[in-house]
Amino acid sequence: MASSSSAVAAGGGAPSTGGGGGGRFFANPFPDYGGGPVVKNDDHIRSLVQSYVNLVVDNTRDDRNTDHRGDLYVGDAGIAYMFLRLHECGLFGPDALQLLAIYCLLFIRQAYVDYLQFSYILDIISIVQIFS
Repeated sequence: MASSSSAVAAGGGAPSTGGGGGGRFFANPFPDYGGGPVVKNDDHIRSLVQSYVNLVVDNTRDDRNTDHRGDLYVGDAGIAYMFLRLHECGLFGPDALQLLAIYCLLFIRQAYVDYLQFSYILDIISIVQIFS
């Protein structure tokens, strides 16, 4: 683990002593974990995470799937992934699993709509090529 004097690759890569090489790095201001007991308040953590989840869901725009980078962290896929992680951590029980299913279905539905639109465009291109 990186010490407070080193830098860490923003993508979670190996520690580095600098920001050279064109990579994206940031200084790690936190000391290494030295072991020992950790004080945690599950109710407080659950409340904070629930607040953040509500912000995500309440502020989800209708155009949330317009970013077609194809990565997991955008649109309905990203929201479904968030609920999967929440379900795996065990703090939210079946609610997270139910919301995961909803956003997975929304993502799959949108992917199918995108597929149909793309297929339609390819059909039009094929017809135009036949008559050209």
